Amino acid sequence: MAGFISLADAKAHLRVLHDEEDVGIQALIDAASELIELETGYVAVEREAETFAFDRFDRVLELRKRPVDPETIVVGYLDTNGEAQRFTDRRVYVKQDTVRIVPAPGHVWPRALCGQGAVTVSATVGFGATAEAGAAGAPETVKHLIRLLVAYWYDNRGAAESGSVDADLRIAIRSLFEPNRMLRV
Repeated sequence: MAGFISLADAKAHLRVLHDEEDVGIQALIDAASELIELETGYVAVEREAETFAFDRFDRVLELRKRPVDPETIVVGYLDTNGEAQRFTDRRVYVKQDTVRIVPAPGHVWPRALCGQGAVTVSATVGFGATAEAGAAGAPETVKHLIRLLVAYWYDNRGAAESGSVDADLRIAIRSLFEPNRMLRV
């Protein structure tokens, strides 16, 4: 997984001048980036045809990754005969930084089977085609959050006591996470 910051960025933040720990530091960047993606939906490096699965057509289909390239969105579904179909009479809009899909004005969702993965949406997600472009496009709060997590994990590589995270660090992490979390509507 490519992270939201480069190895050089993390090493500068950690003030590490040697290369002996590059593999470990990169693993911390990857772990922090994975956590960011799970918590915020942000994707650093572009992924084509990320698939979102739904059990049915809801009033609104919400894509839980970001950013999403609206031009690449393809809505598919299983019709009542179980045949794969595409639905093109849709409208895409962004609300609270989350891409949402609804039927276009004057249209309704088609009749579809209900069940796991009966409706799918594929789209390209991510800030950039390369790790550098992804890092450049990511919000500064996310990049700083990655730096804080990497630094904490780097400095506390041994077994940490339960609940031993410094209160100031907890406040900093929470203040950076909260504005970037995906809201549920």
